[in-house]
Amino acid sequence: MLQKPSTNAVAASNIVLRDHLDDLVGLGPTKLEQLEAKYAQVGSNTGPLTLAEVLRERRDGLLALGPPARKLISNPYVDRFLDDALELLDIDLGYAGYYHPDFNLRARVHGGTCKIETVNPLRCYSLPFRDAMADLRGHSVVTNIGQSGCHSCGGPAIENLVEELEDAGTEVLGAVSFSAQNDPDSPSIGYESFDTMTMSDEDIGHLIAEMLERQQISYDWSGDESQAIQAKIVST
Repeated sequence: MLQKPSTNAVAASNIVLRDHLDDLVGLGPTKLEQLEAKYAQVGSNTGPLTLAEVLRERRDGLLALGPPARKLISNPYVDRFLDDALELLDIDLGYAGYYHPDFNLRARVHGGTCKIETVNPLRCYSLPFRDAMADLRGHSVVTNIGQSGCHSCGGPAIENLVEELEDAGTEVLGAVSFSAQNDPDSPSIGYESFDTMTMSDEDIGHLIAEMLERQQISYDWSGDESQAIQAKIVST
C-alpha cells in the first residue's frame, strides 16, 4: 500500500525543474526565471529550482502547487502541470489535490448592485480553506468564492456558469455561494442543489462539512439544510 508522501520525502528530490520543461506545460523560460528568483527571495532556493520545491503538502496529505508556482502557471495548465510533476517524482497521481475552485475561474459579478472591488478576493481566504472549496470540484459542485457578491449578481453568474459547464458536457449537481460581506476568517457558506434526486441540499451541506474537516477547519452547523454553515478559520 502506498504511503502518502511527507514533506521531507518530497523535498529530498533533486529533479531540476528546467531540465524537464519539455515534459511540462504552461511555464516558459522567462516565467521559470521569475519563479526561481521568487524562491531565492524567500530563502527556500539556493540553486536551480527543483521540481519538489514547487509543490506543497496540504493538511490532508495530498499535494498541490505552492503559491509562487501557482501564480506563474496559467489556469488551463495547472492540472496538467501538477500531474506531470508528480509523475516525474514517481508519486502516485492519487495524491494530487485539487488546485482551485472551478467556479472561481469563470464567474464574475453580473448585474445587481455589487462591484467586483467589494468582493473579498480568493487570496483573502486561508490556503486550507481554499483547498476545501477546491475539492468540491471532484463532487460536481461549484463555488463563487472570490468572485460574485450578493444574490442579485451571484444568481445570474451561477446560471451562466452552469449553462457553460453543462454545454461542455460537465455535470453540475450544486453550488456553494459566498456574499461580498463575508469575513474570510469566518465565512458563512450557502449552498443549493440543482439535482435533489442525486444530491440533496442536506447532502451538499454534509459534503462541505467533510471537506472542512479534512482540512482541520472547525465550523458551526446544526445539520439543517435551511441553515448556512459558519466556518471558523484559524490563520496559518
